[in-house]
Amino acid sequence: MGESQAHVALRMTTMKFPASFRHLVYGASLFALLLVLPLTFCSKAPATKRYELEGRVVAVDPAARQLTIAHQDIPGLMKAMTMPFIVSKDSSWVFKAIAPGDHIHATLVLSDHAELQEISFTQHSDTESDGSSALRIPQPGDEVPDFTLVNQSGKTIHFHQFRGKPLLLTFFYTRCPFPEYCVRTSNNFSQVMQQLQKDPKAFSQAQLLSISIDPENDKPAVLRSYGEHYVGRVDPSFAHWEFASGSPQQVRQAADFFGLVYNQKDGQIVHGLRTVLVGKDGKVAKVYSGNDWKPDDVAADFIAAAGGYAVPIQELSLRAPWVWARGICCLVKLAKSRSLAPPPQRGQKRPSLGTPVTLVMTNVNKGADMAQTYDPVAKLNELIKGIDFAMLTTIRSDGSLHCRPMATQEVDRDGVIWFFSDSTAQKVEAIRKDNRVNLAYSDVGSQRYVSIAGRCELVRDVGKAKQLWSPLYRTWFPKGLDDPNLILLKIHVQEAEYWHVPEDRMVQLPGFAKAGIAG
Repeated sequence: MGESQAHVALRMTTMKFPASFRHLVYGASLFALLLVLPLTFCSKAPATKRYELEGRVVAVDPAARQLTIAHQDIPGLMKAMTMPFIVSKDSSWVFKAIAPGDHIHATLVLSDHAELQEISFTQHSDTESDGSSALRIPQPGDEVPDFTLVNQSGKTIHFHQFRGKPLLLTFFYTRCPFPEYCVRTSNNFSQVMQQLQKDPKAFSQAQLLSISIDPENDKPAVLRSYGEHYVGRVDPSFAHWEFASGSPQQVRQAADFFGLVYNQKDGQIVHGLRTVLVGKDGKVAKVYSGNDWKPDDVAADFIAAAGGYAVPIQELSLRAPWVWARGICCLVKLAKSRSLAPPPQRGQKRPSLGTPVTLVMTNVNKGADMAQTYDPVAKLNELIKGIDFAMLTTIRSDGSLHCRPMATQEVDRDGVIWFFSDSTAQKVEAIRKDNRVNLAYSDVGSQRYVSIAGRCELVRDVGKAKQLWSPLYRTWFPKGLDDPNLILLKIHVQEAEYWHVPEDRMVQLPGFAKAGIAG
């Protein structure tokens, strides 16, 4: 999904979805509509639709070109609620005049994204209020109050205890099911931690805090279980990254100060996105709106706030300059060829893809050889890193194609990608008849587009399921590992391609070969 969809995935909900997302589209859900729009390779994009919107401005965020509005019912689309909206570039003038409390009238335009156009507004008056508070966006230099919360260990924490070191904080809730919101924010924080770990001085001062806006559900034990999935080996003791909540009043006070809008209505949590860097002096240093910010940039900001020097952070690149530079001819020699064999027979061991191959580059101008170690599995994992969902395509009995989103897993050393599924799902039935599948990953922001072809096995392996299980999967499998319908999809990678930006074409990733896996 593109970066802009992080702002237009507006309708947040606590309802639970199965792994196939077959119940994702419900009512007139704006988020479900926007989730489907970019997937043009699976279905045709719908025509532009326009809806009249009227309500009261709750928060104004010029940097993100975003207005948070407590709007009235939008006939044919959604019920009244409070949520953030992106303003069209042509209407950006509004940020010079509009303010919280003003009454707004606009046209909500839905195409491949959502934005407000044709905006008009009247200034705030002391007439009837809808009950939602008008918030301001914190500014650099604002002193942060000594808020009190309770962390994942049941320990009371105070904001003033973080003084003396920078603090990076954000808001989330554990039951948030949408990848562009809380899941992405937590993944971004995890990447920030990994970058800080590269600088010992900065990591010694690392303080990250994720504040849950769902205090009724997110008690310490729930927060710890959720946090363990993200802190991983970087911070298993939660020494540098804490997850906290508190009473509804305590959470609301913190959210109000940092300019985060959220409310609960009809069992749903609708919220905006706000990440803030607090300096050593306990004052706001920088505010990051939405989810457009890059973990590398935030890590560099943190290091600077800690008084250190930012470690040069190389962005993931799909380019291989030694191959494409003028006068260089790449002669690829697989020093240790590794191809994906069929599933091993009982007692046999599958050959590992973990052993790197060697690329030998010959400089035609100078005749010199340059050896470059190349690990196909590591490269594939690098390409899909940070892309939270893949589109899994299967073949129906009539030969037609069907695709659905699946939570991303890493490629293991044997060149296998695992997924959880419901054994009664349509995709499982399709795989039983034809086990050829395709996985498509995309991230518009970094221009990464990856296609993986392979064969899928249906596996029931309790040990493997325990190894792969994460508390987050309870969103789709409430019964957890005890679910009798829980099954594993074991996808053997046979081909992998990615879009090579300089040449505007798909390039096959070497090191994977077709295998004779029986259907």
